[in-house]
Amino acid sequence: MLSAIKDLIAAVAISMVFAFSNGNQKWVWKQLGELRHHVIQESKQGWGCPSIFDKNACSTAPKSGK
Repeated sequence: MLSAIKDLIAAVAISMVFAFSNGNQKWVWKQLGELRHHVIQESKQGWGCPSIFDKNACSTAPKSGK
């Protein structure tokens, strides 16, 4: 898994170098902005049950103070 992440980082770095050398800076920043927006939206959604090991975790989880 770690080697796959390293390969992905290397591929992204190489593509950014090529994009900047070809004058496509606006495209790179636009893509990074869209990625950031998507990540923020996904992080605000519910995370589901607190445990994958306990089948009753959703019903026994402490409720928020509302």
